[in-house]
Amino acid sequence: MPFISQPSDGEHGSSATNKDNRTPNIPIDRHRSKSFSSVSSEGSPNGSTGRRSSRAMVTSSSYSSLPYSPAVAFLSNFVDATAPKVSLDEEGAHVGDYLLGRVIGHGGFSIVREATSIQMDESGKVERVAVKIVKTQTGATDNDRVQKMLRKEIAIWSQISHPHVLPFIAVEELPTDTFIFCELCTGGHLLNYLSLRSDALPQSTAPTTPGSAKPLEEDEARAIFNQVAEAVRYLHEEKRIVHRDIKLENILRHEDGTWKICDFGLAEYQDEEAALCFGPSLRTGGGLGR
Repeated sequence: MPFISQPSDGEHGSSATNKDNRTPNIPIDRHRSKSFSSVSSEGSPNGSTGRRSSRAMVTSSSYSSLPYSPAVAFLSNFVDATAPKVSLDEEGAHVGDYLLGRVIGHGGFSIVREATSIQMDESGKVERVAVKIVKTQTGATDNDRVQKMLRKEIAIWSQISHPHVLPFIAVEELPTDTFIFCELCTGGHLLNYLSLRSDALPQSTAPTTPGSAKPLEEDEARAIFNQVAEAVRYLHEEKRIVHRDIKLENILRHEDGTWKICDFGLAEYQDEEAALCFGPSLRTGGGLGR
């Protein structure tokens, strides 16, 4: 558990005042962004040399794992302004209500990271989610088209709610990146699930030898097909959306064993009337969420 280490006598002299009053000197950062703050990593920065200070650096990460209370919320505003900064899309960055974690996937113009909620829920658990990150300037010659497609994906996906469609959670639009938060499915996609099955380890993530893959049982295949078909029916009939990219890699397995369609990057409304009915414009400069 993070803690604030007390300074040694040698750090500030040996006067009685310093010995008896060991409250850490934490500068106030009065310019902290509401949408983003950096969190230092353990150890010294890359390339640094010399001895490590005996006094632990106090950063926002020192408080992020503590149970929420008014005192914790107050003290977290006094993080050290000299802490090493991280880029907005790097591991350890604080975006919206989440702390970015490791990379778990890549797209043509995006990366996908795992993220965790800053605050615990009522049961004392931290929410784990996935976040798709797209640069405002992707470097592509058709960047304007990429950004337009991203905004359309958000507008469509944010209007969908179905047990077998990957849930959209929120979007944060910052000057350099757009962050789309969604549910995390830890079971991988359907192509991976089919290719890595075996008799001994039906859910193994280890590569299998040729001929060792086990075909799906008829009941399981039927269940998967029905879940995907129900999601497609919902999109077509209730939302009048065409996904346009249904494939094994875009069908994800939730930890509870259910399957969910993802990736609405190529999705379109069936007609202009549907777009007017179901496709609200997305306001810029803020978060959109559930």
